[in-house]
Amino acid sequence: MEGGGIILAIRPEFVEAIFAGRKRFELRRRRPCIDRGEIVYMYCTAPRQAIVGQFICREVHGGSPEELWRRFGGSSSLSQDGFWAYFGGVERGYALEIDQVRRWEEPLGLEAIRRMTPRFWPPQFHRRVSPDEPLVRWLAARAGQSRGPGLGRLGRRQLSAAGCC
Repeated sequence: MEGGGIILAIRPEFVEAIFAGRKRFELRRRRPCIDRGEIVYMYCTAPRQAIVGQFICREVHGGSPEELWRRFGGSSSLSQDGFWAYFGGVERGYALEIDQVRRWEEPLGLEAIRRMTPRFWPPQFHRRVSPDEPLVRWLAARAGQSRGPGLGRLGRRQLSAAGCC
């Protein structure tokens, strides 16, 4: 997890479908800057406005909209009409294969995120988190990691100082 992972904006109904296991592929019009095996932090859009959980990107699949619908449409939680409305006008799209989903007991709300990263703005698409951000320390700890690149040991006091525990 060299860059800390990515924060991906996902609508509430799709976040719930991921948690319920009905949505196994997150579809995107553009390819997110993510590699297989990286952590994806799910930012649930309005009205929730919080990072509510995470998953591992098992693989990024690319293809024409027709190919994506054929291969992944049934596991995307989109109706056929919704799929074609979303992919209208693009020649290529992407499907992030979702693995190891974890719902957080305590989501990290927008206010708490902004206490750690004052200039944070919810991503329209996705946002890579860099290892030098205080937010990454909290995300790494929440992801069950005791260490991250260049982060050193994380303690409850450090996290508390960031205003998130």
